[in-house]
Amino acid sequence: MRRRVHRGRKGGIIGGKSVETYGVPITGGVADPGPASMEVYWHPNRPGVEPCPEDFAQKLRDANGDLACCRPPAGAPIGKAPAWIIWYRRGRVTHRLCPGWLLLFVWRNDRDEPEPLDERIFAVLYASSAFKWGDGQKYFDRALTQVEADRKAIREKDFQNERKAKQRELLASHRISNLGDGSRSALHHDGSVVPSPGELAWREQRRRRMMPSEMLKAEDEARDRARALDADYDKNKVN
Repeated sequence: MRRRVHRGRKGGIIGGKSVETYGVPITGGVADPGPASMEVYWHPNRPGVEPCPEDFAQKLRDANGDLACCRPPAGAPIGKAPAWIIWYRRGRVTHRLCPGWLLLFVWRNDRDEPEPLDERIFAVLYASSAFKWGDGQKYFDRALTQVEADRKAIREKDFQNERKAKQRELLASHRISNLGDGSRSALHHDGSVVPSPGELAWREQRRRRMMPSEMLKAEDEARDRARALDADYDKNKVN
């Protein structure tokens, strides 16, 4: 028997009892952490942030007096382990979350894990700073140039690999051998009237390369038939 589910209305009857369906207060749940859940909220002037060690802060000031580094407190509701954040003091930033500060980057790896403070931070700062490129347009142009350079390097590597493979193939085809492939060098034999085995092999290869595939197929079939006839003749002769 299918169980019927009754949806009550305000002041209705469910299961024989009168209930206020829409009057039940919410007594549980997760409170909204608000903007504190965002890393951009934890700028250097925010109460409770953890500043970086003074020696590293001094290195940042030596690079640029408007740079600063801090991280959210251990109990910040950001949903992951706090990481160091590099900030740039910018008076024209008026956003309510970080007034006067521009977030440059959060120091995490590709797995979204916090990274320790080290010299790599200065490499990132220099690679993306206006001090190196002058302005955003020059930085963007540099990024495009680097992408094109990487693509060109890949194409050049593929070309070199293909060229070397063709060179090896060419050298192998010119190898002098009395047992396998011959080469034009095999024409320089010992002066005897009979061509050397290398010269014969080279001549045969050259002839077959210049023949159409249909003629080669017909020639091979004729040779197979001749061998079959010779085999039958030898067999009958023995009998």
